[in-house]
Amino acid sequence: MEQSRSAPGKSLPPLIIITGLKRSGKTAVVEALVSELRSRGHGVGTVKTMRHHLVSLGADATDTRRHAEAGAIVVVALHADGVVCFAKGASPAARLEMSHFFPGTVDIVIPEGLLDPAEARSVVLCLRDPSELDEALRTRRISRGSIVAISGTGASAWRDPAFPAFDVTVPAQRKALADLLLKKVMG
Repeated sequence: MEQSRSAPGKSLPPLIIITGLKRSGKTAVVEALVSELRSRGHGVGTVKTMRHHLVSLGADATDTRRHAEAGAIVVVALHADGVVCFAKGASPAARLEMSHFFPGTVDIVIPEGLLDPAEARSVVLCLRDPSELDEALRTRRISRGSIVAISGTGASAWRDPAFPAFDVTVPAQRKALADLLLKKVMG
């Protein structure tokens, strides 16, 4: 399966998108999957879709803001804990043009939050409660057909056989979710 390209010959690794409404357990699911997939020898990269976060190009981050306002297309912020890269004015589709951020050792990318609904082929939808399904689909602009599994804080309450549910706090379920996702994205 070919993904978006940013450079000739280099495609974005397969995506496993973790999305849902606020406080639905997305970060916990990402952490569990990264840990599980790494324990199996997979190289995993992640992308955090930040809407409201301390790391920004806002007024408090004066140097990065000044760089962006000066016309920089990409601003990379170096910090003792890591690197933050901002692509000024990037559309959702352009955000997928980021394969150059992932070295060849990364074979799976897990975005937390939806990058581009058109790229939503393998989605784990996190829910606080089963009643949130329709709202989450509408708000996150994803189709039912892209959902591979349900997880998050409400996974144990899920009873709809249309989608399997996995509580990643239970080791056997975390492993089963990873098995399902690997089969889906890696073939």
